[in-house]
Amino acid sequence: MFTLTAHADRVSDINYSPDGKYLVTASNDQTVKVWDAQTGTELLSYALSGFMYRAFFTPEARRMMSASYWPPTFRLNAFLNVDDLVAAGRARLRRDWQPGECRKYLHMDSCPEHP
Repeated sequence: MFTLTAHADRVSDINYSPDGKYLVTASNDQTVKVWDAQTGTELLSYALSGFMYRAFFTPEARRMMSASYWPPTFRLNAFLNVDDLVAAGRARLRRDWQPGECRKYLHMDSCPEHP
């Protein structure tokens, strides 16, 4: 048993991936987080605009979805998999990852090469 404690505001949704390997959480802190379901380790944190109120994997586990609300707009965000979320984060970063960022956001001791 473990406690997920990385969100800064209320968690509005939590779901397992169909294969049971991951958990995904949505929070009013405007983030969606992906966790290792066996250890409770945060694998990825993705910031989006709006209050995140749903996060889930599609039944075939090929997509992770989240829904947010920022008045007056509702948004549905779709990602193919955890690797796509990491790629989206890299695309927004206009410089190389710093080692501390790799540990904090990617949970890796060393940064992967930028494609």
